[in-house]
Amino acid sequence: MIFNDLIRLAHIPKATAARKYFIYVTDRQMTSYFKNPNNGLADLFDLAAGQSFQVDTMFLNSRPPCFRDKVSCNLIPFDVVGCFARDLGEEHLLRVYEIKSI
Repeated sequence: MIFNDLIRLAHIPKATAARKYFIYVTDRQMTSYFKNPNNGLADLFDLAAGQSFQVDTMFLNSRPPCFRDKVSCNLIPFDVVGCFARDLGEEHLLRVYEIKSI
């Protein structure tokens, strides 16, 4: 469902929002999901500040069917740029990404 939110942000025109951010606080269970190599999302979850990750049709098609089936928004290519990552303690992590339409 997170990817639906990212895609929705990518659809917001620059005239409406010059900069778009996705702020995510996660627990141990979701951190484990993102870091699991079988899910192919560790590169996104662990983005360092200034690094980017492209979400496009090739990315989506390389995900498992259970992932693709949950994406309900019309995909347009966009970049996710790492802005901030912090361990908040008690098994919670904070991630901030900027969403840039291509």
